[in-house]
Amino acid sequence: MWQWLAGRKGHDQILVAIEKSPLDKQRESESEACARAELGANQNIVGYAVVRDSCIVEMLTMPGYSAARIDLLRRACRDAIDRGRRSVSLLTPAADPMHELLVTAGGSWIVDGSATGGQWMMKLLLPQRWIDRIYPALHERSRDAGLARPLEINFSLPGECLRFSLTRRSARLEQVEDTSGTDVQCDWAALQDLLTGNLSIPEATASGHLRLSDHLRLSDQRVLKALSVLFPSKLLWHSPFPQLRL
Repeated sequence: MWQWLAGRKGHDQILVAIEKSPLDKQRESESEACARAELGANQNIVGYAVVRDSCIVEMLTMPGYSAARIDLLRRACRDAIDRGRRSVSLLTPAADPMHELLVTAGGSWIVDGSATGGQWMMKLLLPQRWIDRIYPALHERSRDAGLARPLEINFSLPGECLRFSLTRRSARLEQVEDTSGTDVQCDWAALQDLLTGNLSIPEATASGHLRLSDHLRLSDQRVLKALSVLFPSKLLWHSPFPQLRL
C-alpha cells in the first residue's frame, strides 16, 4: 500500500522525523545529518507528514514522540514560505491538538462544502464476529481503566436478547433465551452504533435510544461506565492521501 501511495506521486513531499541519539546531535551538523540520511543510514523513524502544495494531508507520530509533530509542522511551514506561499492547511482528524495550535497562531477552521454531500454508511453484518475480532482493543481498554472482569451486560432488542461477556481471555456476544436479566434496551441501529464507536452514550441515554432496565437504577453508573470504557465514541476520519489526484 505504501509503495503504491508513494509511487503514484500524488504528493509533493513526505517529511520524515528521525530520532537521533544525543551523541549524534553533538557530532553532526544539519548538512551532515541530511547527507547521512540520504545515504540510507540506519535511523529510527518516529513520525512523518505528507504534503501536497502547502497542505498537510496526513501526519502521524509514534507514541511518546508527539513533539516531533511540531518539527514536522515547522518544516512544512518553512518549505511553504520558500515556495512563496502565505498559508498552510492541516487535514488531520478534528481531535488533533495541532488544530488548536494553528488557530491560536491566527489560523481558522475551514469547512469543505463539497465534502458535506455524502455520509459514511455501514452495516454490521456479524456483530458476534466483530466482538471477537476487536477483543485486543476491548482487553486494552478494560485493563487501562481498571474495569473488573469477568463482565456481563445483557441487551434486549426487538425480538431478541443478546449477552455481551468479557473475560481476561475472550469477548463474546451471543444470543440468549432468558430476558429476565436485561440490562440495556435498544434497537439494532443503536447497538450497531455502540459496537462501532459511533454512539455517544450520554446523548443516547438522554434521547432514549439506550434505556437501562428498572432493576439497574442503583447500579446504572457501573453499566454506563463499562459501556463508555469499552465502546468510546470516536470520530470517523479517512486520510485524503489515497484520494490525491495526480
